[in-house]
Parts: sequence; C-alpha cells; structure tokens
Amino acid sequence: MFCESCGKPLEEGSTFCINCGSPIGIAANENLQNPIVTVGGSQPVPAVNNSTPVKFWQAALAFLIVPVAAAIYILISGGLSPYTVPAKNNPSETSSSEKDRPSESQKKKTLADIQYHASASSYLVWNNQNPYYPKHVCDGRRDTAWIEGVSGTGINEWIRLDFDDYYEISGLSIINGFAKSEKNYYYEGRVASVRIEAENFSMTAMLDDDCLTYQKINFGEKVKTNYVKVTILDVYVGDSDYYTAISELSVY
Repeated sequence: MFCESCGKPLEEGSTFCINCGSPIGIAANENLQNPIVTVGGSQPVPAVNNSTPVKFWQAALAFLIVPVAAAIYILISGGLSPYTVPAKNNPSETSSSEKDRPSESQKKKTLADIQYHASASSYLVWNNQNPYYPKHVCDGRRDTAWIEGVSGTGINEWIRLDFDDYYEISGLSIINGFAKSEKNYYYEGRVASVRIEAENFSMTAMLDDDCLTYQKINFGEKVKTNYVKVTILDVYVGDSDYYTAISELSVY
C-alpha cells in the first residue's frame, strides 16, 4: 500500500503517511472538517479552524445595530435616553414666570408693613433715670409715653414719625396724655390742638379731653407720604402745671 500523495510505502493500518503527513482513507474524509498541517517536517498537527459560524456573526451584528440605531434616533429627535443625565439649569437663567414675579422690594406695601422711626424736639428725663423717649409713641403700650422736655406746657414742641417707605394714609390715631392710669393722665398735660404735616399736606385738629383711648383725626383725603409730624398748638394743663404727654401715635 502506497501514499497517494508522495508514493512512499505505508505500514498496514496507518491513517497518515509518515513521510508527507497526508491522511489516508477515513482520516482523509474527517480531515475535510479539521485539516492537518505539517510543521517543519515533524508529526502532523491538526490545523486551527478560524472560521466562525454564520449565525454567530448575524446575532452579533444585530446586537450592535439596535443600540446604535437607538442612539442615532435620540440625537436626531432631541429626546433623552434613559441613560442621559439632564443638564443642570444655569443659575443666571430664570423662567419667564420667575422673571414676572415681583421681588420683595417691588411688592406693594400696606400699612400693616409700616415701620416707624420717632424723633422729637425734646423729651423729658425724670430724675436722670426715666427718659420718656419719642419712640414710646409707637411701641403699642399705654403704660409708656413721650413727654416733651422744655419748661412750660410744651406749646410748639413737636414729634415726628418717619416711615420705611412711602404709604398712602388717610388719618392719624392718637392716645392723648399719659394713659398709664387715670392719675397719670390728669397729672401731665394733654394735647388740646395740633398741627399735622405730611408731604404736600397740612391741617390743624382739635382733640377731646377725658379720653384715655385712641382718638382718630381724619385727613379727608389720601395722602402719599413717608412721614407725619405733629406740633402742639394748645394743651389741657395737667395737675403738675408742666409738661405735655402723648402715649401712642399711628397712621391709618
């Protein structure tokens, strides 16, 4: 029996030629699927089959195409994929609704928001320890008062309230005298008439005596101003014969 490739004699039962390595008989048919190669004249070595089944490449290609197509669609349509992180808002950019919303300084203030600062032509300090400051007229208390501090009954002395902004006011509320108690009320002088001044406005008014509660002085019009000034024109003289007091002042 001889090798069909090189013609050399073969041993009985051989499946490969020991001279050239060619397969013989059944081995030749099997080698169609797994070819044999000879390396440097040594024993035959089965060749590595690098081919990949067609179905594997088809599955791999489909696996790649789907996400790529989805990404392209998202880019074209401008949408967001589930894995896209939304961009943070630029702090310098605001929505139209936020731009239209008035700021705290733009909000219209009401008389409930008003803040007063009181000043006066003078104030009394009793025994160097009990000052009757102007600010007492806007502290909401009847047991404190502004008492003017000049000799005499206090005619032409004044007290002024400055506001934190411009407001439209219609009148003035006043608690006359020192309303801590009836004794204090009649001991100090009380205002009998006053001149009231505001921006582009001035008037005179009379006040009742024997009234320990608020009295209202109506301006008769709306006055836009950031202050009001009250000057004493006449008084109800108290038992002390000196000093005139006002417990509370506010606008409405």
